[in-house]
Amino acid sequence: MTSKKFIDKLVENWLAKVLSVAVALVIYAVHLMSNLEARPFNVPLKVENNAALVPSNAYTRNIKVTVRGEKDVIAPGGKLQESDIEAYIDLGKYGTEGRYRVPVQVLRKGTASTIEPLEISVNPLEIDLQLDRKISKSLPLAANIRGKVASGFDLVSHSIVPLQVTVEGPLNALEQIAELRTDTVELDGRNGDFTL
Repeated sequence: MTSKKFIDKLVENWLAKVLSVAVALVIYAVHLMSNLEARPFNVPLKVENNAALVPSNAYTRNIKVTVRGEKDVIAPGGKLQESDIEAYIDLGKYGTEGRYRVPVQVLRKGTASTIEPLEISVNPLEIDLQLDRKISKSLPLAANIRGKVASGFDLVSHSIVPLQVTVEGPLNALEQIAELRTDTVELDGRNGDFTL
């Protein structure tokens, strides 16, 4: 057969041939995906902050991640480790204060970046955040003293080091705080100097 006849035969009904190959690839992909196992686990949510804005409301700190892949790869003790999947939200694109629904994104690291096929889904898909302007403020520390020293003893003095700390956070939360208190210092039964 000459090369011209071969080429003519090859391009004859080319649309049907291309569609057949495409359908075969789709069927193969569906078959692969139907044979995959699922494994759920929780990962900590990382927040990539905008330099000027921070979340001012409570939000979920863990994200449920479900991975689907080959059983021997995703099984506990297999090739895929939980630390290879990172869930994060990016606040960099938000420039003004307000309430936003921020999408949760997934980063494949380590061995997860080379595993195929691997399907990753997250729950929740979005986090509801109130963003507020970030401020820095110096606040004095106060001792939170409770209880009584042993009989016959008195608390003569106490000191705190450092006397103040600098904190960063949302404007609405920090503008209402005048001082920070230490953890509770129990005096019950004390009869001498002590340091905590």
